[in-house]
Amino acid sequence: MSRQRRKTTSMKKLSLISLILTIWSGLTLAQKSVVIDYTPLIREYRELIKTEMSKNNIAGLSIALVDKNGIIWAEGFGYENIRDSVKATEKSVYCIGSITKLFTAAALMQLAEKNNLNIDDPVRKYVPELKIKSLYGTIDSITTRLLITHHSGFPSDLMGVNSEKESYKNVVRYLNEQYAAFPPSYARIYSNIGYCFLGYELEKISNSEYSVYMNKNVFDPLGMRSSFIWSESSSLKNVSRTYDYQKEQKDEPFLWITPAGGIYSNVNDMALFIRSWLMDKSPLLKTQTINSIFTPQNKSVSFNLGSEYGLGWDLRRTKYGYIAEHGGATLYYRAQIAVNRQAGLGVIILSNSANAGSFTWRASEIVEKACAIKGSDQVEMPSFNPEAVIDKNIDLAQYQGYYGQNMSWFPLIRKDSALIGKPGNDSMAFKLKTSGYFGLAMKQGENWVDIPGQTFIFTRLKGEKVFLAPAWGVWTVGAKQYPEQNISEIWKKRLGKYKVVNFNSSSMFSEAELLVAENTIYIQAKTPFSDQSMDMPFEIKSDKLASVLGTATYSGSMLQVREDNGTETLYFMGLVLEKI
Repeated sequence: MSRQRRKTTSMKKLSLISLILTIWSGLTLAQKSVVIDYTPLIREYRELIKTEMSKNNIAGLSIALVDKNGIIWAEGFGYENIRDSVKATEKSVYCIGSITKLFTAAALMQLAEKNNLNIDDPVRKYVPELKIKSLYGTIDSITTRLLITHHSGFPSDLMGVNSEKESYKNVVRYLNEQYAAFPPSYARIYSNIGYCFLGYELEKISNSEYSVYMNKNVFDPLGMRSSFIWSESSSLKNVSRTYDYQKEQKDEPFLWITPAGGIYSNVNDMALFIRSWLMDKSPLLKTQTINSIFTPQNKSVSFNLGSEYGLGWDLRRTKYGYIAEHGGATLYYRAQIAVNRQAGLGVIILSNSANAGSFTWRASEIVEKACAIKGSDQVEMPSFNPEAVIDKNIDLAQYQGYYGQNMSWFPLIRKDSALIGKPGNDSMAFKLKTSGYFGLAMKQGENWVDIPGQTFIFTRLKGEKVFLAPAWGVWTVGAKQYPEQNISEIWKKRLGKYKVVNFNSSSMFSEAELLVAENTIYIQAKTPFSDQSMDMPFEIKSDKLASVLGTATYSGSMLQVREDNGTETLYFMGLVLEKI
């Protein structure tokens, strides 16, 4: 081949390569310049927010829609302070409540990255002074991972702690007066007291105050300049005022459970927190750690059924992959965060009104709609199949008996192909279908009326008989069967009204009465914040112990009988009850 021909051929190749590169460059620039129009979504939710706020007496609310590059939409609605006519904006500061738990979990994972903590080691390795009592054997299998995912067996809460005088730093002393609600890894029992312990553990390992650690290792690296921890000495002059269900301004009481619910922030700052989970390189944690945080945990726990949990986050399956979410609720503040890492989108909603839960739950709904607008990749995520737990050869006679959950209980008896009960004043019947599912019928006068769209399951989990019900798109344990109670004379003598000896501004109960119904003892407690009362039923364990029924929040919490100078008192979730 001549030199001129070789030169011509080379020039043609270079021209072809140049053309390909030019086309590729143009395509790349075109892809980068694509602007996703979220305007219709924003317009839709602007109007819905205004409607919900008017309908539900919501004083103020702020929202932000975020992707990994920054804020797509941030706006405030209503007022952060009605009396002074201060409008809510994206800079308005609210308490984020239990979303604080995500920060506590992230901080602990930072310690794990530095090899200062192994989340699968017994927590007593780091906090040897923990000596919570247990009816279920050793507590040495309680780990940091189990506490982060609410599977440790710790009780849910303490209601008698004086927030004005006490601190989460005393959490071990409080816990050592309690009994474990369940064995570790038995069920998910949402636990504020568990996260208080995690905050204490964080301090012991890091040798740093919780608030100091958060400022240095979380708020500052993320640029969250308006966020802070509410402590006993904090000033709350520049935060949103709070409003009750009637839109009356009320003071938010101090929360002693700081690592479980004590962070204040605004949606601009929370957008930075969301971005830290979406970015290719996060200033908060390594990618491998972040991946583990959003990986389902506790898969072997039978009572979880179709519900899935990461390290701190609730995980919900959608056609766009997992949406990770968490709510927050104090006495008056409401909050919700939702993140889809696959699509790189997230939403934060904060409010200063007790009624705002009617809207904040929509955070994940907004994320899902944003995924659709963005054209995010869809994935196949098979949901939990209840067929896997159905008792297809069910013997109804074995399922009659008493069923209870944390705030309800009822007897069921077999009649033909149904289990019939009488909760409250309304008769109901669970009617067996050929498939092994149950339908629901309610008695109206002398007739049974089938209720359409209602499906339930009676089956065994871990050898225990349970009643399963669908809720929010997943199957959950609606109630668990408990043994027929033999209410001894000792317990009968304790029936009656009680005063709360250690009542304070943060107590959940102002007065209580120990009663019996359907062969079950229960506490009927009045709250100081409303006219409503709470009923909590118990399974008697001994002459001096009884535990709240079921496998939900507060379940397993122990009612203890104590004697002081010959006088009997009841001790329940930190409340000291003395008979009147």
